[in-house]
Amino acid sequence: MTRHKKIILVIDNDGGFIGSFKRVLARKEFDDDFTCEGVVPSSADLFDDCIRQAAPFLSRPEQITAVLIDIVLDETVKPTEKAIDSIDRSGLDVAAELRKTLPTTPILGMTQWGKVQSLLTDLTLDENLDGVLLKNILISLGFSKSKFNEYIFKASKKSAKRRSGGTLAVEDTDEVSIIKSGKQLSTLNISNDRITAYQATLVGSHIFDSILYTAFGDAIGNIKYFIPGFSGAMLFEVNLRPGHTDESQAAMTSWILKVSKEKEKLEAELRKHAELKLLGIEKEFYPSLLKEELISVGSWHAMITQKEIDSQTLYSYLQTNPNPKTIVELIDKGLKNFLSQLFGKSVENPQIIWQTYYKLTAKEIAAILAILDDKRTTFRHHAGSEMGVAIDRLEKFVDSNGSSERSLYIYNKDVDTRRIHGDFHSRNVLVSPDKMKITTIDFPNIGQDHAAKDFSKLETDLIFSAMDSYSGADTDWNSLTAWQSILSCLEWDADFFDEHSPAVATELSYIHIISVLRACAKSILPTLTSEEYLISLLYYSLKLLPYPDISLPKKAFALQYTNKILEQLSARIE
Repeated sequence: MTRHKKIILVIDNDGGFIGSFKRVLARKEFDDDFTCEGVVPSSADLFDDCIRQAAPFLSRPEQITAVLIDIVLDETVKPTEKAIDSIDRSGLDVAAELRKTLPTTPILGMTQWGKVQSLLTDLTLDENLDGVLLKNILISLGFSKSKFNEYIFKASKKSAKRRSGGTLAVEDTDEVSIIKSGKQLSTLNISNDRITAYQATLVGSHIFDSILYTAFGDAIGNIKYFIPGFSGAMLFEVNLRPGHTDESQAAMTSWILKVSKEKEKLEAELRKHAELKLLGIEKEFYPSLLKEELISVGSWHAMITQKEIDSQTLYSYLQTNPNPKTIVELIDKGLKNFLSQLFGKSVENPQIIWQTYYKLTAKEIAAILAILDDKRTTFRHHAGSEMGVAIDRLEKFVDSNGSSERSLYIYNKDVDTRRIHGDFHSRNVLVSPDKMKITTIDFPNIGQDHAAKDFSKLETDLIFSAMDSYSGADTDWNSLTAWQSILSCLEWDADFFDEHSPAVATELSYIHIISVLRACAKSILPTLTSEEYLISLLYYSLKLLPYPDISLPKKAFALQYTNKILEQLSARIE
């Protein structure tokens, strides 16, 4: 089935601006999911020309994510405060006409005349616009994908307020009270962090209202966007009190609302929940369901699992610069308890490790080779000419699905297999530091598999996703030098699974966290070898390369990291 991209419709008499804006969106990799379509009126009747050119897009309104309209389409009279009564505002007439076909779509006005206060005032008060943008900002060097997503997100909320007839109270704090059928359902407090324009089109829509009402009914509380992993589903943390009870008397409950159009994936998670109950795993080690079936509204589907009030993702917790001692205890106690309960009994089988557990799929091979080919020059420019040699070696390895490194490819041993989680990364792991407890957002896959996978996947995610992401250093090419110390973790030999404490006990060190994680792995999996662990690290590091969430400097470091693993495996495996 052909996948139709969502449309950003831009209406402007300046085709040069539209071209510049398209190039900016492409540079920011925004065109992966969206296509920017331009309407450039040129006839004497600007209004009719705009509507005529926009008609093909208006015939499929469900694809339009947002509309950007230059309000002053005719600049015959230069906009000034003195000429305010003569300034063209035909863009407002176009917006009013588009609103008839696009009642729920965010429509934003654009102008380059930011100093004409009277014009800006008129635009701000216009009932058909959900916001006003200055054109020079949209094509400036500082413009970012996240900033544009934020504009669309806020416009969506304003659009929702307009549709509700004023019953939505939107404050500067982004807090929204939803009123439906005379009942207060909930109070939304939605964080803008990493919410995309595509996701913003759902928030504030009648579909989202219906999902909330079906799930929580007559409830009071708050919602915030919850950063998920790489699955593509939208996650929201919902904290609420049932009914209109007094705040001091009502017990707060916390839930994870997962919303997706991929019904099959959500149904698979429900089946996992049923399997976990049959296996007899203690309930405290996996989330309980609010409802045993999916909530379906149109093409959207949702499931709700309970979350402990004080828990947060490991990813978020690490951004708070926690006490290193607490992190060590969380891994040594919480993680060990969780995985020991999940893993169950060991089943050992002699296996050729790479070929049995880590062969890349055709899709993965294509994606990895594409990023290596596309960014080769960039990686070599920032990481040095030796990067070319590393890329050549990795290309051969990936293209041959491992057979270019013969000793690694045929390495075999008695492998410890367990019931693994299968998607064990920092944005899926929930931590409760006060209770020294670890659980996960998703239900475990519980398939019998190489037991090292959960540990190695978490380790690579900590390095390439969590480390330095909060400070923004993960986007700084100069950080490549600082990250070189992480490579030493691959060189550990007899002490590969030992704890390596930092020189300063109060300093949060990812090398320390990695060593504690490996020590935990060895305590649960006593026959685990450094060779099979390195093979597992290699696999997950390669898989991260195409992920859009991973910054280019981190991808360059991943190439250095995977090349180092190949060097170590060549030396360790005879």
